[in-house]
Amino acid sequence: MLKLLQSSARELRNLLVFIWAKILAVDNSCQVDLVRDNGYRYFLQILQDYTIPGDHRTIAAFAMAVIVQDYPPGQELALQENLVSICLEQINDANVQLKLWTIICLAKLWERYDKARWCGVRDSAHEKLFALLRDNEPEVRAAAVYALGTFMNTEMERSKHATNIDQSVAMMLINVVSQDMSTLVRKVRVANSPASIV
Repeated sequence: MLKLLQSSARELRNLLVFIWAKILAVDNSCQVDLVRDNGYRYFLQILQDYTIPGDHRTIAAFAMAVIVQDYPPGQELALQENLVSICLEQINDANVQLKLWTIICLAKLWERYDKARWCGVRDSAHEKLFALLRDNEPEVRAAAVYALGTFMNTEMERSKHATNIDQSVAMMLINVVSQDMSTLVRKVRVANSPASIV
């Protein structure tokens, strides 16, 4: 099955992305094989190819989120392949599901991984996510809260700059999310925010 990811046949792309997403949804331990054999690159190519329909790019974003979830080698390789920039380019897409899964992918990428967080700081990811706290879709707002929560919870050793960024994010979450009418958004804030801002 991994060999099929090396195929250049365009007619197989959508089918392979779908099949692998189903496999990863059931067994995320496949992330090890996909990273070892560079299969993750297939999903990155799909994700950044704007000629591919948004629904298929959404599935690729889901697959990348699973590949980087709690797996440092996957996080490292995805960061080297510019996953932060790829996701940030798509968080304002009209496809709500694509927007949602690219935000979740960012959250999983920088969760407990400082290098990805600082890449996000450099690309102003937290500021771009702030705008999504006012999105029309509550699921997107909840995903943005989740991503900002993992963004703040990443840094193990605090520098003054890191503390200032975290305070900025925390204040934005307090000011915006506490006014949100969606219980989903408020629950995500409580479950995913440092105790100091709950």
